[in-house]
Amino acid sequence: MIRSITISVQNPLRVAKALAEIWEGHLLPFLFLPHTYIVLAKDEWGTSIEIYPADQPPEREDDQAIASFYSFLAERPAATPEPIPVSANLVHLRAIAQREGWHLVVQGRIVELWLTSQLKLELLPRGAWYAETFELNTLCAA
Repeated sequence: MIRSITISVQNPLRVAKALAEIWEGHLLPFLFLPHTYIVLAKDEWGTSIEIYPADQPPEREDDQAIASFYSFLAERPAATPEPIPVSANLVHLRAIAQREGWHLVVQGRIVELWLTSQLKLELLPRGAWYAETFELNTLCAA
């Protein structure tokens, strides 16, 4: 199962660097979209997060379609519909959240990471009982 998430934030490079750290993944720029990045997680599910700038003005007159897309993303509240396993443990997640000024809420085994007041990611940190018990391979073997 491929997990792909698209978000829009004020400082896309800063957010992309922090998310790459959380997933122990790779950060790559999009070649044709300025100030836009993708984080590829090192997991068996193909998790990726596309990070777009919020309210990015067009750099050229013919970039109006890109600017409209960025504005569309910025207007939508966003939350992940299911918890995403991450490489970082809870202690590391707390440190990253504090450093970045993000709000972190622990809900049982799920960690809610609020990047903005309207943008929440639900994460399963390494060592969470749910992530270890219900991994994809375990479910498929049943």
